[in-house]
Amino acid sequence: MNNVKTKVIFAFILSVYWQFAIAEGDEKVYLNPELIVDDYYSSLMDSGYTKLNEYLHPKEKMKIRNLLLPVLEEASKKGKKGYVQAIFGSNATIDSVRSLNDDEFAKAYFQSIQQTMLAKGVRFQFSKVKKIGSLNEGEDLAHVLVRVNMNVNSVAVDSLDVISVKKFDNGWKLLLKADLEDMVYKIRQRLSTQ
Repeated sequence: MNNVKTKVIFAFILSVYWQFAIAEGDEKVYLNPELIVDDYYSSLMDSGYTKLNEYLHPKEKMKIRNLLLPVLEEASKKGKKGYVQAIFGSNATIDSVRSLNDDEFAKAYFQSIQQTMLAKGVRFQFSKVKKIGSLNEGEDLAHVLVRVNMNVNSVAVDSLDVISVKKFDNGWKLLLKADLEDMVYKIRQRLSTQ
């Protein structure tokens, strides 16, 4: 009887442990896919895109850099330095941007998106975010379905988002949503045609 009780208590403690994110150094490690999605939406509600970088899988940060940097380099060769400065600040040069690692590059990119949205008067406010469920696709990839109710410049928007996450080290990290990845491609296309 005592052995069964011990096993039940151990199972309970283990199940509670797996429900929470733990801190490793300065970075949170998300032990299940839904936790990182919860924190991502909380951060989006509080800070917009400025902290998205913290949740992204490193390969996604590398993808952003690999897509945009060659186009920015080409624009700089053509004397169009405004593109680099629009994303990375008025003091940025192509050399200073080239020296950024993937994490720094992606962070600057998302902060630029946030600043551009604010400058153009785009305001969004979440009224409700409800997790509907999640689906594992193998052991290292999962998709979390989320119903999002928000207002964009006072217009009600109701959407169903699929947030994909991939295992990284001991936890999970976000993959780029299709709309964010599309935004990177559109910027690349616009820069390369000018």
